[in-house]
Order: sequence, then C-alpha cells, then structure tokens
Amino acid sequence: MTDTCPNCGGSIKDHVADFCVLSSLMGVVDDRGNLARAQLEQLWGNVDIDRLWDDLGPILDRLEAGDYSK
Repeated sequence: MTDTCPNCGGSIKDHVADFCVLSSLMGVVDDRGNLARAQLEQLWGNVDIDRLWDDLGPILDRLEAGDYSK
C-alpha cells in the first residue's frame, strides 16, 4: 500500500479537501461508515486509478449529454 493518492499524489492521511475526484469518492465511501479509517486508507492507496477512470468515463459521457438532468 502507498500513502499517496493514486489520482493526485497527495498524502492520504492528510488529504486536503480539494478538487481530487478520488478524494471526493473516498469521502463518500467514508460517509457510508462501513470501513474503519485504516481500511479506508488501505483501499484508497490501492486504487487502480486507470481502471477507475475507465469506469467513470461512460458516466461522465452520460452526464455531459444531459442524461441525468431533470
């Protein structure tokens, strides 16, 4: 496990709330309350960021196309 964010390179333990998408997603995971902080940090440090972005790409395409608009 690494102590740096695979997305932006910031420190996982002291990650500043900024515009890092992975940080935001990990915040949502944390808010769910299912993982202890150590588990969350381990999960975060082991994210395959390329694979995550491959999965997020189609969601972003639909968002850009207005598919989530009311």
